Amino acid sequence: MNRWTSILFLPVLFAGCAAVTPSYTPSSYYSLYTDSKLLRGETAIDAVLYVEPFESRERIQDRMLSRSGEYELEYAEFHRWIEPPAQMVRETIIDMLRGAEVYKSIVSTDRGIDPDAVLTGRLLVFETDGKNAYCSLELNLWDQKTGSRAIKAGTYSASAPLRQNTYTGAAEALSRCVETIVSDAVQEWRSL
Repeated sequence: MNRWTSILFLPVLFAGCAAVTPSYTPSSYYSLYTDSKLLRGETAIDAVLYVEPFESRERIQDRMLSRSGEYELEYAEFHRWIEPPAQMVRETIIDMLRGAEVYKSIVSTDRGIDPDAVLTGRLLVFETDGKNAYCSLELNLWDQKTGSRAIKAGTYSASAPLRQNTYTGAAEALSRCVETIVSDAVQEWRSL
């Protein structure tokens, strides 16, 4: 190759390299949004409630999870929760209980408190299937004054249709599931 051929070939080479730029897919982040006014009741339960950090199944991570078949689950690579789902659900429940004034006081840290009751939780299901969202949460309300006696223990489940088959639609439907679960649990707690 002579010098003129290589000089003419360089622009073609640079143009080819510029055309092969790697594609970049930005990650999108989602959170739950609920309305604490849904829980407004007569009077607050006269107790201090401590909400312990929640646990979750290993498969429930920061990536959004969808069920594509009876035995098949898929993680969304670029669609993630803003926080780990168990932590996000716990914070959402605390916000809902505080906003609705369900208890006299709700605390999220155990530093220097003497609570009347302790709420523990474990997130069991937090996924969609393209048509519906599903959430299942084990909640245990413990009487701290008598030791380890459970006031109420149970698994609460809810499903909600996706209004739009998008990741934003999944976050919205899962928010409605959490609202339903908390509403059902609070109704039971107020009747105790």
